Amino acid sequence: EGAAEGLYALALSYRDRAGLVGPTRTLTVGYDATPPLAPRLLVRGASPTRQDAVELELDVSGAALVRLSAGAECVGGVWEPWTPTRTMALASDGQHTFSARYADAAGNETGCVFASVVRDTVPPLLGSVRIGGDAVRLPVRRPDGPRYARSAEVVLELSQGPDDGVV
Repeated sequence: EGAAEGLYALALSYRDRAGLVGPTRTLTVGYDATPPLAPRLLVRGASPTRQDAVELELDVSGAALVRLSAGAECVGGVWEPWTPTRTMALASDGQHTFSARYADAAGNETGCVFASVVRDTVPPLLGSVRIGGDAVRLPVRRPDGPRYARSAEVVLELSQGPDDGVV
């Protein structure tokens, strides 16, 4: 502790009991106590998505390894070499959360970061549509044609059930 981070050259030589000194050998070691910087995990593309896979952007500075997990807790997964992106499967509809922890070559780890995406492949159910306002009170209406209004303002009423998925 207290040493500055960086590379250090250590010189070693042996001396025997007679006082003779052997050749000097140099060993270079690095001291690194700082984890990778600015860890983030981003979903590329829109959410919700209809796709069965999503590309994650593994955004960090100084990482050598990444451990990706399903869920927001960074539990599970295996340490693998860091790459800038990774494709993850979305097996079913609903919200999918992925988490990541990064490590540098010295083994310093970041905190857990996560990102979520929603997969939605089910279209909304058809609700009801009613044209209200002036168009409803018109005396002239063709049975097989559109409704005509005397005003430029028409009220359009849409209704959906609470779980129909319409936004």
